[in-house]
Amino acid sequence: MIDVAREKYQCPNVVYEVADVVNFVETFPNWKGAFDKVVSVFALHWVKDCRRAFQNIYDCLRPGGECFLLYVGPMNQILGHSEDELPYYLKNISKWKEHLKDYDNKVYCPISIEDSIRFLESVGFEVITANLHKPCDELDLHKDQIKDYLRTLLGHLNYLPEQYQEFLQDATDWCNQNFPVNQRGNQYMRLEVMMLQAKKN
Repeated sequence: MIDVAREKYQCPNVVYEVADVVNFVETFPNWKGAFDKVVSVFALHWVKDCRRAFQNIYDCLRPGGECFLLYVGPMNQILGHSEDELPYYLKNISKWKEHLKDYDNKVYCPISIEDSIRFLESVGFEVITANLHKPCDELDLHKDQIKDYLRTLLGHLNYLPEQYQEFLQDATDWCNQNFPVNQRGNQYMRLEVMMLQAKKN
């Protein structure tokens, strides 16, 4: 992905780097206190230790710098941990159970909006805005998009190289049967999206 970005989207004032959000200041010491803004979009729910990530973001900002963070909360019909969400179904259905016994759902960040605010403040941020959107029924997901969406998100697929298409179809069928329908007659997946803006004083 980064190689493609470097090749296709070159810009004189843009540099593409790969780093872990929980320790990138250690990897790139020159980033400490270097930035006015940090933007993270749909990434932090993959992080095991959100508080350390927030600390690292804080450390790379200049005084007065701001971060804008958008990530998924505890409720996520495709990636969540609850019994009524897709990963639980896939790991427990008899057809795939043996194949997925070692699969670990990597969405680690089931923290609430209140915990997010508390973590940000604990590392020194002033939280400017904090909004929670759910169940996101305005985000239409058409049936022909669901399979492509799953293909990009499901880590299970690495465990099933020979039965990839069959597994993907089962996951798609579950979504078509379980996703609710909004007032416009389109399906959507139930999820929580958190948007926070914070400032380093």
